Amino acid sequence: MTAVAVGAPGAELLAPGYRTVGLVPVLGGVLLHRAGTRRFAAAGTTVEPDGVPSALVENGVFALTRNPMYLAGVVILSGVGLLLGGGAPLVLVPVWALAATRWYIRAEEEALAARFGAVYGAYRSRVRRWL
Repeated sequence: MTAVAVGAPGAELLAPGYRTVGLVPVLGGVLLHRAGTRRFAAAGTTVEPDGVPSALVENGVFALTRNPMYLAGVVILSGVGLLLGGGAPLVLVPVWALAATRWYIRAEEEALAARFGAVYGAYRSRVRRWL
């Protein structure tokens, strides 16, 4: 994002004096990520994207989103984009979300469906992928 902000900044969405507002989503994203990893640890399952899940976590932040750690990435990157002034750096946020969905989330969902079957299907129908 920094390279884009310097090399092709695009429109400035926030004046330098207001950019610190980006700290709010950065902190929120860090807390969201931490909440997700703590739930995984409490359940004794892996946080590794290519790991073998040993438990289906449906409580805490996982009752609101199936992918709180990836959502945290979106929130953190959005905050960094604001810290950099917005514009072109913020274009990278949906690119990252699409890449995460394509290369990680879909594979994780397949692994969870194979491992937990109908229980995962019910969870999937109840809780959205992102929000």
